[in-house]
Parts: sequence; structure tokens; C-alpha cells
Amino acid sequence: MKAQSCKLTKAITDAAIPRKVRAVCELIAGNRHYFVRGDDGKPTGRIFNNPGAFARHIKTSYSLRGLGGGETDFVAAKAHADRLWRDVKAAGAALSSFPKGKMGLTPDAVKQSPAWVSAKRAYDAAFARLQNYNTHFTKQFKRELAEDRRARRGGA
Repeated sequence: MKAQSCKLTKAITDAAIPRKVRAVCELIAGNRHYFVRGDDGKPTGRIFNNPGAFARHIKTSYSLRGLGGGETDFVAAKAHADRLWRDVKAAGAALSSFPKGKMGLTPDAVKQSPAWVSAKRAYDAAFARLQNYNTHFTKQFKRELAEDRRARRGGA
């Protein structure tokens, strides 16, 4: 592997990566590969060919977990997930406050009103934020979430 300095996208440099993390671009067999190099010098996690996908990965992964590890990171991430869940519930409650027909469906006339459209957009946006956060949250804190579930169920 021959290391070559190459310009990472602005999104990667704006991702607020902790100093311990090194975003690297290397030329391997004529192709550029983007990855995070750990303290041992080896790539950690996935290797990307696309700088945009790498930037999104960096932003979501390292905004969820500070590299210090430990309970405070999980507690903060779980609190953020709970806030997102409350936002979805509130937007859903606003959406369900509109009148329903005999079969429980929202009539087309109501769906055409600007109030319903804005409430639906707010719900969809809140749900998308929660969904996006959960894809990374559940991967980053898999062990901690399992322990949390086990403790709530009264298991050992």
C-alpha cells in the first residue's frame, strides 16, 4: 500500500472528527480508498471508494460515539434517540388529530388542506431523522442496548 496525499471532500473535514481519528486516502492498485486509520496504523471499519459516502459515514459514526468510549457516550446517544422518538410521537399526535372517515381513513379533502400537508411533512421528517439515527445507533451500541434490554427484563 502506497500512501498518497489526496484532498478529502469539504464534508469530511467539516465532520468534527476527534483528533485521535485519522481520515486517510490511499492509492491502492490505482484506485483511491478512503478509511479511518486506528492508533495501530491499520484501517478500522469499512473502506470506501466514494468520498461522499465516506463523509456521510464519518459524520454519523463519530457524531454518535466519542472515542473515549464508556457509559456517558451511550447515555448521551440514548437520550438523543429518546428525544427523536418524542418528536416522532408529537408529530404523529398532531397528524392523528385531523378528522377521520367512517373507516378510520383521512378523507381526501383533509389531505389537500395546507395544515394536514405541513403536519404530514413534519411527521415524515421526524420519522426519517429517527430512522437514520437508529441505523447507526443500533450498530454502534449493540452490546449496550442488549445489556439495557436484559436489565429491563430483569435478566442477569
